[in-house]
Amino acid sequence: MDKKKAVKLATASAVAASAFVAANPHASQAATDVATVVSKAKAQMKQAYYTYSHTVTETGQFPDINDVYAAYNKAKQAYVNAVAVVNKAGGAKKDAYLADLQATYETYVFKANPKSGEARAATYIDAYNYATKLDKMRQELKAAVDAKDLKKAEELYHKISYELKTRTVILDRVYGQTTRELLRSTFKADAQALRDSLIYDITVAMKAREAQDAVKAGNLDKAKAALDQVNQYVSKVTDAFKAELQKAAQDANAAYEAALTPKVESVSAINSKELVVKFNKAIDKSTVIADPANGTVTTAITVSRTVTDSNNPNKNVTSVKGLLSEDGKTLTLTAAGGTYFDGNYTLTIADSVKSTDGKTLTAYAGTFTAKDTVAPSVTGVTFNTVTGNIEVTFSEPLVAKPEVVRVNGQPIVATDITLSGDAKKITFAKPSFVAAGSSAEVYVAGAQDAAGNLLTPFTGSVTITNDASALQVTSITQISSNKLKVVFNKSIASDNAVIDGALSVIIDGRTVGADDVTAALDTTDTAKKTVIVTFSGSYVAPNYFYGNTASKTVTLVFADNVITDVFGKKLAATTQSVTMTKDVTGPKFVSAKVGTTNGTIEVTLDEEIGSVDASKITVRKDGVALSQPVTAAKKGSSNGDEKVLVITLNNADLSSGQLAAGTYSVRLDVGAVQDVHTNKNDVITTSVTKDAATADLTATIANQVVSGTPVPNVFEVTFNQDVTAATALNPANYTLDGAVLPSGTDIYFKNGAPNRTVVIVLPDNSVNIGSATTPANAVLAVKNVQTSAGKTVVATSGIVKVKDNTPATLQSATLIANNVLKLTFNENISATFDNVADILDDIQISNGTSVFTAGDAGATVSVSGKDLVITITPGTSNWSAVTSASTVTVKTLSNGDGDIKDVNGVKVKGDVSVTLSK
Repeated sequence: MDKKKAVKLATASAVAASAFVAANPHASQAATDVATVVSKAKAQMKQAYYTYSHTVTETGQFPDINDVYAAYNKAKQAYVNAVAVVNKAGGAKKDAYLADLQATYETYVFKANPKSGEARAATYIDAYNYATKLDKMRQELKAAVDAKDLKKAEELYHKISYELKTRTVILDRVYGQTTRELLRSTFKADAQALRDSLIYDITVAMKAREAQDAVKAGNLDKAKAALDQVNQYVSKVTDAFKAELQKAAQDANAAYEAALTPKVESVSAINSKELVVKFNKAIDKSTVIADPANGTVTTAITVSRTVTDSNNPNKNVTSVKGLLSEDGKTLTLTAAGGTYFDGNYTLTIADSVKSTDGKTLTAYAGTFTAKDTVAPSVTGVTFNTVTGNIEVTFSEPLVAKPEVVRVNGQPIVATDITLSGDAKKITFAKPSFVAAGSSAEVYVAGAQDAAGNLLTPFTGSVTITNDASALQVTSITQISSNKLKVVFNKSIASDNAVIDGALSVIIDGRTVGADDVTAALDTTDTAKKTVIVTFSGSYVAPNYFYGNTASKTVTLVFADNVITDVFGKKLAATTQSVTMTKDVTGPKFVSAKVGTTNGTIEVTLDEEIGSVDASKITVRKDGVALSQPVTAAKKGSSNGDEKVLVITLNNADLSSGQLAAGTYSVRLDVGAVQDVHTNKNDVITTSVTKDAATADLTATIANQVVSGTPVPNVFEVTFNQDVTAATALNPANYTLDGAVLPSGTDIYFKNGAPNRTVVIVLPDNSVNIGSATTPANAVLAVKNVQTSAGKTVVATSGIVKVKDNTPATLQSATLIANNVLKLTFNENISATFDNVADILDDIQISNGTSVFTAGDAGATVSVSGKDLVITITPGTSNWSAVTSASTVTVKTLSNGDGDIKDVNGVKVKGDVSVTLSK
């Protein structure tokens, strides 16, 4: 209808209405009836909305959908009826009534293509019906999962995914936030959660098929891309389909690998000692590892530095040990001995290497660069229930075992710590003060990798568990002409006297005399699982008990239930025999290096050194004879030092007491050394290189030494170049055990060494470990110190000695019986007294008017951890009078004679008062 017709129609209606009112005396009553009809219709239309919205709001539950339909249909009918009445009798307000009815109807009941907030009842009905349909799909998918029907689950997964992605918007159109949220949480959330829980399952199923199809089509790149996802997600699939999908993944991988030609996929130096080679399929171990026992690689593998480093031969890696992973796809090559990767290297792998299915490897020749700047870190701490050892593993090989290891704050002695063969794990026996079943704190610091990166200090915990397995002898092996090594499966708690007494030895049918054989724990085995049996006394080198034979059968007999392990289990009666062979071979060369002591060269041999003849040792520098003869001696008697020959150059051939830069050739003629069995060495030749001094700014760290004795808690950091006061005297540039220096630390340049040596003095009450007689190890580190030219010190750390300077503090005093006083301190203490008067030299007991005096009182004292218990025999003293008062104070005296100390020997804090509890 155009506008002119609409205006004419409206005008005509108005005229007609006027005429109707003028001619009809009941017109006013009729208008009232129309208004009522409209009002009731609007109420019914709103009721269609209220039927769902009020129920949801008031109960948190959905209404019966039939009730909603009924209200919806009533609203539609009310609208139709009201429109008819208005059209018939609306009079002058007809259009207004019709517009009002339509607006209400479209808002609360129905409208085609509604906007937000319109057609509320119809939109709710549509959403609810859709939601229940979605929930039915969810139930069907769950049933497929429960039935482990992967094919059906995959089909329904895709259907429900489509619904969730494209259709659930209908739920968002429902008017009323509470209703929308209830629909989402009741229906959509559960469907979404079930669908999401299967995302890895369906991905693996699809990608495994895709990989198989790609292999069949010869598209190995596409197969690899699909398998990457399979292998990434297969570990995350649900239990319902785990077995089926793991097999699908296995089959897809097998099909792919069978189609591959073996090749090297990647080569990377993961640290300064380890090179990782990854293959695209499993490799036959025998073609890369010649001797699995020691990791010797086959000749198919060669490594060399692209440019030889004449200053540091240890960078010239030419020999590596190999370890092939269980899946045969990863070969880890470790630089042998003291060598390490730093620079550019070439790696070749010949085509003599085969895959496990017999295919020939594509020969590989490539280069790699190694520059390790990542600090080693602790990757785990565990308690080995078989050995009774605590084991700490590291992210990469260490040069040596850490200098600082503590358990519950107590230092572990270095000789009690063992570094594993791959230098990635340390072990030590569980300390006696850590109870089985408890959790212990472990602190590790003070180590570095081959590149000199310092170990990130570590603090963690380990749970100590019990081991109920039987103690057993696991092996007996010969280690020299007159020594056997007996290894047990667990750490031994018995001492040497018990072990020696439990062992008897039979040779040639006769029991060896007690004076001719001894058994003792191996001091180099900190796990205490190894016993060394030594034949001596009447058995002397070189023949011992062999006589004219080259070997003898030796039988060891351990008595029943005598030797005990760390878990309290005893060794049952055990008899084992071993054949011992007489040693007729002299010491052989193992390695050589610049000595740890200035002006020395160390040559390591394969067995203990018995004697040295320095006149048969020749050293030349850069091919030129030295001006003076050298001296030589065995480095030590244990921990491997017994195998090390230390050659010391005359001071005339040194530079400022140290080896000058250059290459030193060493020759040991026959008889230069003899082993403990009097066997002489054959000729040994080797060489070591001393690098030129570095231009880096470096620092050395140690305790200050006074009168030849290191002073605990006072440290000196000495730089090789002048440094600025602003950086060198800044406490923020130093850490102790990884923490900032304690507040109050005194730091200054040493007198006579300005800008070169920094003195650091720890304040009182800053250290709580280490005694005066046995200070503890700690790690002092320095960084960010600079020269005036801006050169920054190479971050470094060193081991320093610290001792307890924090006194125990009295926490409470309790009268636990009439004459029994318990004093509790904040840490473990020790105390000894001669008599009551001696006690009162250190503590005062008073009631404000009277002080307890000894008189003829007697006392006994006991200490348990943090508690000091004093039992008084009052006699005629004023004990009862003083302690019976309502308020009694106990005070530690600062001028006492120091009979109460903490376990590290520090006198308890004086002038601390507490009120006596009764």
